[in-house]
Amino acid sequence: MNIVNVLVPNAYKLKKRKDGTFISVIVDEEIDPFNVEFIGGDCIQIDTNEMAYITLSIDNLYQIIDLIEAAEYKYSKQRKK
Repeated sequence: MNIVNVLVPNAYKLKKRKDGTFISVIVDEEIDPFNVEFIGGDCIQIDTNEMAYITLSIDNLYQIIDLIEAAEYKYSKQRKK
């Protein structure tokens, strides 16, 4: 059983807003969830909820990279329409 999936079931799932932008929730090593907005250009904005820091592991970073790549692919498909 993965504790992150139990505590934050929507973590690392890419969702499309009504305005066409993509968002997700990431979870740091302390199991703190953070909202992420994919702003294009292979960039994200992490809403830190006024926390002083985020502790990310290599696995967290790989998951974020996978989300960025998925969002960029979806953005490119939107631009082609």
